[in-house]
Amino acid sequence: MIVDLAEQPSDHRIETDLCVIGGGAAGLAIAWYFRSRSDREVVVLESGGVDFEPDVQDLYAGELTGQRYYDLDVDRLRMLGGSTNNWGNQVGPFEPIDFEARPWIPHSGWPIVRADLDPWYRQAVEYFGLGAYDFDDLEGWQRQDPSLEPVALTGTPVFSKTWRVCMPAFLAGERHRVLFEQLAHLKLYLHACVTRISLSENGRAVQSVEATSLNGRRVTVHARRVVLAAGAIENARLLLTNDDVMPAGIGNQRDLVGRFFMDHIAFWSGHVTPRADVRLDAYDDIGPSTGGRFGRALCFYIDKAAQRANEIGVVRLKLDVEAGAYSRGAQSLSKLRRELARGDFSSVHEHIADVFLDAPGVATSLYGRAVGRRPSRCLTMVEPFPNPDSRVTLTSDHDALGMRRVRLHWVVTDAERRTLRRAQEVFADAFAAAGVARLKMDTDFLEADWSRLAPREVVFEGSHMEGGHHHAGTTRMASSPDQGVVDADCKVFGLANLYVAGNSVFPTAGSLNPTFTIVALTLRLADHLDGSG
Repeated sequence: MIVDLAEQPSDHRIETDLCVIGGGAAGLAIAWYFRSRSDREVVVLESGGVDFEPDVQDLYAGELTGQRYYDLDVDRLRMLGGSTNNWGNQVGPFEPIDFEARPWIPHSGWPIVRADLDPWYRQAVEYFGLGAYDFDDLEGWQRQDPSLEPVALTGTPVFSKTWRVCMPAFLAGERHRVLFEQLAHLKLYLHACVTRISLSENGRAVQSVEATSLNGRRVTVHARRVVLAAGAIENARLLLTNDDVMPAGIGNQRDLVGRFFMDHIAFWSGHVTPRADVRLDAYDDIGPSTGGRFGRALCFYIDKAAQRANEIGVVRLKLDVEAGAYSRGAQSLSKLRRELARGDFSSVHEHIADVFLDAPGVATSLYGRAVGRRPSRCLTMVEPFPNPDSRVTLTSDHDALGMRRVRLHWVVTDAERRTLRRAQEVFADAFAAAGVARLKMDTDFLEADWSRLAPREVVFEGSHMEGGHHHAGTTRMASSPDQGVVDADCKVFGLANLYVAGNSVFPTAGSLNPTFTIVALTLRLADHLDGSG
């Protein structure tokens, strides 16, 4: 059943087994898990509708301090499906080291290990409609596309890792809305903006959740258990703003809610020029190997021993093979491939015009690709180091529903700068030792004041930093309440029936896009909720 709260004639009250706050990738994963459990009633509260609405989107607006960053009301989408309505569709499992405590990275370490998520990664493949779990089946990939050939780097600390792109683009709301249309035990409320989470007098359990539409309609939900799945910034906001029983905010007895905000840091950081007989097509981040045919590609990683020896975080090196010739037409061709792959047709005519007007530049780009000799541009994705000073807090300003807006203070430290520099050197040494390519690193920006770099000024001349739009860490998972907000089962410490889903619970963020792990971890949570009665 789907209910538009804004169209209801009056306020009402409902009772349910499970209330999920948020209808993005995580919230819909819980509904998807319970699709065959007709004995469990699930209510999902989504603050937006099925389409983008500016007045709803404005509820995300907030302040920024510290590192320059994206405006908060354009960095996320407040509608059914959340930010899966506009994402890169890149999926893959985290590496085992992503879950480990590493002495050279303070505050690292999850209370679970990679093996705890392995069965749920396989379930996530079904959720995304990807078919087989074949991330390690390179031979199978090559039978479909012989160009998916890894570069031989034997004897070096660098290895190739596979990842996939959802094809066609995965829109969680569009794909899974049918569940609510067909199944009576799953109920979706649209335009239901949660404004209040009411606790018992002793602060040990959630009693009710109140959601309001922008036109003033209200629903009060009484549920046995509640899952907060509204994204890393909004999860923290809801916990902090509900402070009537717990003065510091729900779950915030140790001042950890909102801290450890993380986002991936990406740099267009240099160029790789391959040997004449070496092809790099399989590593193309936006070319035919990912967007045009089979949705599979490779990237470069540094092994665990080298990470430990160099005291660096996890780093992923991707290539933009199409960006080797920097003419306007070649850039437009590259952008056209990327946008069409994710179903964005808004700039097609503009890009096509650029391609025709710059036919010589495009021809040079395509010839360089064919002979495999022109340089490929490097995109280096750096793991953020957990930092308690990067945090979400509340301001004195209020949104249209009377809720306090957020302030995001993002801090990028010298640890990320050191990781980027050293990782580039490791990659360059490995390519040279194997005799396969030459990596030329752009170094000027390493000496720059990063706080003044724009978060996204990606051009093909010069190097710029960009955030990944991968918010994480604000309600981190831990073994004890002294170290985090939720336990290994994603339950808020000290509360009997409140859980948190999504990458706000990630203690560390690795260097791979998080949505696949978000869904796997949420399915594990759903299984726990199912088994706990």
